[in-house]
Amino acid sequence: MKDHLLSNCRKIVEILRTASSVAILHHWDADGIASAAILSKILNAQTFFYVPKIGCYGLEAINMEWLRSLPLSLVLILDYGLPVEDVLKLEKTLNVKVAVIDHHLNKPLSNCFCNPVAMGFSEENYPSTTWVIRDLFNVKNLDLYVALGIVGDLGKAIENHKFKNWVIKKCQEHGLLLKDLFKAVEAIDSCYRLVDYNCINHARKVLTESRVKGVLNDTLLSKNKDIVRENIGKALEKTELIRDYGKVKLFKLECDNYLTSIIGRELAYRFRGSVIVFDNAVKKLGLEYIYVRSYSFNLRNILSKLKSKGFNVGGKDYVFVITCKGKCGKEINTVLNTLLRHVGV
Repeated sequence: MKDHLLSNCRKIVEILRTASSVAILHHWDADGIASAAILSKILNAQTFFYVPKIGCYGLEAINMEWLRSLPLSLVLILDYGLPVEDVLKLEKTLNVKVAVIDHHLNKPLSNCFCNPVAMGFSEENYPSTTWVIRDLFNVKNLDLYVALGIVGDLGKAIENHKFKNWVIKKCQEHGLLLKDLFKAVEAIDSCYRLVDYNCINHARKVLTESRVKGVLNDTLLSKNKDIVRENIGKALEKTELIRDYGKVKLFKLECDNYLTSIIGRELAYRFRGSVIVFDNAVKKLGLEYIYVRSYSFNLRNILSKLKSKGFNVGGKDYVFVITCKGKCGKEINTVLNTLLRHVGV
């Protein structure tokens, strides 16, 4: 990692290497799980893992009582875009040092905070939290885990990404193909898409102990992957194009499982010259999401504008999500108007 970033991130390396007991709160997707697996291999501390409530990004997603019951010297928030205000509240409530390693757009914090994207650097150079960890700890012997996180976050966008050849090389070094990483990501992500916490913990354990090949050969993960594939096919058939402004397209779907990101990614890939706005109500979570993604337009400024309006929004340069506890009518209109002013029709 570049010197100017090391100066901001060095504190985390020092604290993690000396911590005696760490609770790792990690995101539920492949990048978050791969990041947790890497740290479980490089930390000497007693380690506890916790997955926040799926689909939520705030203190309400975290079981404070469970954390208070642990003999902790550090809480690490990993690949989970918790607002900085909530990070500070968490530290104050638990009276324990809280560190952050991430690559989602956020406000920067001083001290134990390592997020190059929040520090103003391009997501192109930091496509996953696994890559941030690789630079931070110089863990090149775990590069297949890093590659898994990159593929998990980029999806099909890796086809035109500068890291593609690096990822393919790492696959070849382990007797795998790029399509095998896609299969492993699909298997791991099937857990959160089915809102199955036990499966997420199982996936992390399998990945940590048996690496990517273990994930590919795991019966439970393979079964869940097939279930999700079938659900995705049905969901895509039900997804409706509600409004078409040319460069901006609004889609709508109500479904049982948490398929928001995978459906949104597919729509964005099909309409690569546009920005897709995907209004998705997820029955299992009792929440509605506005998922916005583009392969052509950088959305960082729009995300920042929506944050300034008080929306519950998080994301990166080319994707962001707004969470609505009720219907998303007001939010959708604001998003559409903001996008149309930004990208035109």
